[in-house]
Amino acid sequence: MASIEFNGLFYNDDRMYVLYIAPCTVEEDSESIAYQIYHETPPAEHAWCIVTYRNTERYPSVKVNTFKTKLEAEKYKARVEPTCPLISLGGNGKKFNNYDMYLKWREQQDFQEYDYRKMYMPGGSNPSETMIVSK
Repeated sequence: MASIEFNGLFYNDDRMYVLYIAPCTVEEDSESIAYQIYHETPPAEHAWCIVTYRNTERYPSVKVNTFKTKLEAEKYKARVEPTCPLISLGGNGKKFNNYDMYLKWREQQDFQEYDYRKMYMPGGSNPSETMIVSK
């Protein structure tokens, strides 16, 4: 699908955001919270997170939600993802009766999901990214 321009930004498809579940660790100090997102091999003691990326060329992150288990993250994603703003609806979400209907619609649209491998140079091992958020 060709990119779509909306409010001066070029989006990868009709969705303004994409959600990505990954293992993570969280470190906090008095001024900030640092999230380490692991794309392949996380440390033994890790939490889970959903990273919300703006659906533009370099997928800038806009939000991180953390969870104790992957199942909690999946349930959150199933509740939130179908409400994602769409460009074709002027930044409003489409109404779906349930998550399965949303998944079927998403597949019909041939949307591509966030693929961290496209964000890294070939080579290296255990890619991860750090996001630091001010309190």
